[in-house]
Amino acid sequence: MYITEEEGKTLSFNYSYRQSFYRDPKRNHGMPEYIIVSEFMKSSDIERQVGLEILIYLRQFCFATRAMLETMLVSKGLDISMLDEILTSYVEKYLLNFFTIAQTDMQEVPDDAMKIYCLDSGAIYILTHFSSTDSVSWMTSDNIRSVELVNKYLATGLFASTLVKNKGKSVSSFIPVFDASIGKRMIRFSGVFTIMHGFTPETYILETVRSFDLPGPWMKKCGEQISVFSSGRHWQKYFESEPVYVLLCENEEVALEAAKILARGLTNQEIRLITDSYFEGDPNSVFAFDRSTQKLVPVHDKSFFAS
Repeated sequence: MYITEEEGKTLSFNYSYRQSFYRDPKRNHGMPEYIIVSEFMKSSDIERQVGLEILIYLRQFCFATRAMLETMLVSKGLDISMLDEILTSYVEKYLLNFFTIAQTDMQEVPDDAMKIYCLDSGAIYILTHFSSTDSVSWMTSDNIRSVELVNKYLATGLFASTLVKNKGKSVSSFIPVFDASIGKRMIRFSGVFTIMHGFTPETYILETVRSFDLPGPWMKKCGEQISVFSSGRHWQKYFESEPVYVLLCENEEVALEAAKILARGLTNQEIRLITDSYFEGDPNSVFAFDRSTQKLVPVHDKSFFAS
């Protein structure tokens, strides 16, 4: 009837299910701006620091589980002892909302259900006053997504957190949801990130590909958008050289099919495939695609693991 916390760890979702929100996501909630801001200022320094990092992360990545937020905070060297208290308080104050993934709307949240946090309307006041994050364009309806997209957003966030955990400060930037123009049209990638190899930056474009994308939707995106982005050299508007294309896939079977489809629309551009076992630290989770043999080739360099 619902996705449990244990099932959620493996991003194992039933795609006939839907979001079941703690609060109606289509309405603005909570207290006036001046009260929310003044109460935030009255909290302790550590609570403000941790709370603000949570709000900034959710503005960037849209969704996160408690475990993902903990990983993010630890990577920043912050105290996580107040995390549960802050999450509870922020939900009560309409800074955060959360949902479960269930067959029908749930009146009560079971103890073992997977909770997925997102922003609520009050968070925008905090972000506007205390961060440089773009929050003007955010709407409460941004939280409403298909379960397939929720899966993709969570996978992207897990990858970013794991990458930073593995590479530390070598990850000079990670921008989820990268929109680029291809003539009069737009293309949306799951993200773009840069890793420093010594003093040399290497830029990667990330696309999170799930089994439900194959073959049709992924074939359409590669043929009508990614191949145009590459062959039309539209990447030059954003990068000095064409980035490496990274596909984040559930397993090797999905990765191989996704790589074959992508390679048809590219020439010799570099492709990397990463499976979800990367989240568990598996050194055999990174592959290149051999165009001549049409096979995945394990890559044991240090690009995505500790230097």
